[in-house]
Amino acid sequence: MKQKEKCLAVLIGDFVSQNRLNLGLSQDSLAEKANVDNSTLSQIENGKRIPKLETFFKIVETLKYFSSKKNNEKKFHFEKGLNENFDELVQNILHVLANEGEDKGQ
Repeated sequence: MKQKEKCLAVLIGDFVSQNRLNLGLSQDSLAEKANVDNSTLSQIENGKRIPKLETFFKIVETLKYFSSKKNNEKKFHFEKGLNENFDELVQNILHVLANEGEDKGQ
């Protein structure tokens, strides 16, 4: 895996893992509910694999579903946190991609 891809894999993996743990979900439970293979989810969370877009959205939608099961105060706090984390993830990905041209120039 190239350095840029490794960086993206770690950013996405940290996002999934952090939000899963914030909800108190096991990896097995999230994988089952998102209809994703356990080993695939483990590789994603450990930064060893960049998920396909479809897989990533299934995981995010599952996290959002479980956040909606919380009571209103916790739901608001988690959804706000999930949205902020997602925004931060997107910004970090854009930063990595923007620096791609700089890496090639060196």
